[in-house]
Amino acid sequence: MEDEEIHEYFRTGAFPSNELVERVLELTETHDGLSIPEVEKILNWKRAQIEQVFKFLSVENPAPVIKQSSKWYRTVNPYQLDHDRISQITSKRELEWNEVQNYIDERGCLMAFLADSLNQKNIQPCGKCTNCSGKPVVNTAISENAINAANRFLLHSGIHFECCKRIPPNACKEYDFSGNLPLDLRAETGRILARWGSVGWGLMISADKKLGRFRSELVDAAVEMYRDWSPFPEPEWVTSVPSVRRPELVLNFAKQLSYSLNLPYKSVVINVKSHEQQKLQENSFHQCSNLDGVYSIQGNVPDTPVLLVDDVVDSKWTLTIIAALLRKAGSGPVFPLTLATTNPRI
Repeated sequence: MEDEEIHEYFRTGAFPSNELVERVLELTETHDGLSIPEVEKILNWKRAQIEQVFKFLSVENPAPVIKQSSKWYRTVNPYQLDHDRISQITSKRELEWNEVQNYIDERGCLMAFLADSLNQKNIQPCGKCTNCSGKPVVNTAISENAINAANRFLLHSGIHFECCKRIPPNACKEYDFSGNLPLDLRAETGRILARWGSVGWGLMISADKKLGRFRSELVDAAVEMYRDWSPFPEPEWVTSVPSVRRPELVLNFAKQLSYSLNLPYKSVVINVKSHEQQKLQENSFHQCSNLDGVYSIQGNVPDTPVLLVDDVVDSKWTLTIIAALLRKAGSGPVFPLTLATTNPRI
């Protein structure tokens, strides 16, 4: 299933959508040159998607856009996406994928299957493949030691990650953050227990989030990760990222974690205004600006190191902004800790 999803992702994402092509052409026609960051501010699309459109359009003949220095310009060449060509290429790739699946499901001679796929004649069973011989061509036995080692690896915790260090221009006007974050406002290197939905902790985390409560095994796993991590200087208190939609989920987990670590929990981070779901924001500018003015720090903030807890990290902007606010309010170094990440680049 995972291989099929990966193949479908690359197959369907090989060409830009008609909507994005039209929006990019419209923007370049109404502006006297646009850089990728400028397009990001206008369009809530991933940078990779925006870059893909420009690259795709720039190699068309004749090209409807042209790049000069760091900016893209609309040419006088008319353009319309060739849907028929895209459909033909996509269909061909689907046929190729189906052929691979048929090979996997084949119960007859595998060499004969391949020969038939290549339109060869006078095909005869090879007598050597797995299906002909009735046994694996290579030894597939797995030792118990290997299985135990694999289980330890899958449950091994502690993905390192860095929060964002640069604020996109005009994305954080209310907080007055812009450009490179000063060193004394940056979060320390954080830790993530697992990848979202992965075998081991990842599946447990995704299941528990749907249920609305994280089980005690995840608390124990986070404690073990923390012990292996040994952040320095060692945090002396714990706080968490607040949520309007599910206020108790992360809060309860963070409190259980603080109790297990014998550290006090302090609710100093609060929501002061609503915002769209962060997962709907597709690029750095929108991810950052969506959080501008959303959080505030209240009460007495200890000037000692703090463990900042969240359940899932994707873009890292939530942890980046809250860490900066904590430091600005007088806290010591901020160490982010989350249960899972949905970001494959972390």
